[in-house]
Amino acid sequence: IIDRKQTDNAIIFTVEAPKSVMDYVIYKGSITIDGISLTIMRRTDSSFSVSIIPHTLGETILGSAHIGTEVNLETDIAGRYILHFMNLGSEPTEEKPKKSMQ
Repeated sequence: IIDRKQTDNAIIFTVEAPKSVMDYVIYKGSITIDGISLTIMRRTDSSFSVSIIPHTLGETILGSAHIGTEVNLETDIAGRYILHFMNLGSEPTEEKPKKSMQ
């Protein structure tokens, strides 16, 4: 977590993530932080932000998270499938052995 800001009715967390994660982070898509599924409200090349309401903060481990806290991230499976299908033609495939008729 690289930033934590209080707003009127929520706390905005900004999380820095490696490119391998950011490739799957989509504005208004879903991300799971420490087991809590959240909606992405902002995205840059190296970070994203989520808004967390007081009830969620009070009922989850994120309530004690602060700048510098390391968190577990899980990306939305739909984003992984989309990226996979976009790259289908560019990924090397395993060549199947040719069958011979003897």
